[in-house]
Amino acid sequence: MSNCPKVSIITPCYNGSTHLTRMLDSVLSQTYDNIEFIFVNDASTDNTEEIILSYKEKFKNNGIDFIYIKLALNKGQSGAINEGLKIFTGKYLTWPDSDDILYENYISEKVSFMEANPQYALCFSQCDMADENDTDKITGVLQRIPPKENEIDNLFEDLIYGRNAVYAPIASFITKEAFLSVIPGRKIYENKGGQNWQMLLPAAYQYKAGYINKKLARYIVRASSHSRNKNKLLLLKNHEDILRNTITAMDMPEIEKKRYLKEIRLLYIKKRLIAITPNIILNICGKVKAYVKNKK
Repeated sequence: MSNCPKVSIITPCYNGSTHLTRMLDSVLSQTYDNIEFIFVNDASTDNTEEIILSYKEKFKNNGIDFIYIKLALNKGQSGAINEGLKIFTGKYLTWPDSDDILYENYISEKVSFMEANPQYALCFSQCDMADENDTDKITGVLQRIPPKENEIDNLFEDLIYGRNAVYAPIASFITKEAFLSVIPGRKIYENKGGQNWQMLLPAAYQYKAGYINKKLARYIVRASSHSRNKNKLLLLKNHEDILRNTITAMDMPEIEKKRYLKEIRLLYIKKRLIAITPNIILNICGKVKAYVKNKK
């Protein structure tokens, strides 16, 4: 048995057959040797199950504790992650997507950082970015720029307002102790819009975060991702719903909670207006064009 603290990985997946093997191979490649890998098949309709089960023996041979959960009905990422949250046992927790790629030192570097800096309850690393059509070509870097020495790190508000924030699960790492102190029921609010505000906001409100100035993973940009839903208004509705429900459930002074809920309502009114403005302009231009044509 390894003396290293156990790290739990929870990965939800819906129809991952086109990309899943990359992620699974990256878990196998880890230089760290005390891993609990919880894979939640979110009622996939392709051969996701066949692929993940073909790795069962490989995980065993690599000393990885593998737990497979198959859902009968699709719940979305937040609902699927809840199944893993019920049972994870590691000292540390991370929740990468099924298309993410972990570099071989992903876990070892994060554990070393957290063990050396107990003042932090969660941490974020840098991540390379690549497009799903060419995952070997790096197109950018995903990172949160740490505050300067004399600046206050307000990660909580930055996550809400989208200021210098990283939402990709692959960047995140949190202690079990901190997570369970803010989400003792081991269940986050379920919404098809995602899971990261629910996972990060309660901890960011209560605890300090640390930042690792290293690229430890590759975030794959996929056109079919739920975060790139073409129905912009529905996406905004889901995001506002997540924020409001997450903050409502949090342990904070009522006056502060009301202030954040009001600011979120106003923020999303503005976002919806921005989203519909191009369509309004196109509609007006079309009517003007038709009017001018008829005048001729």
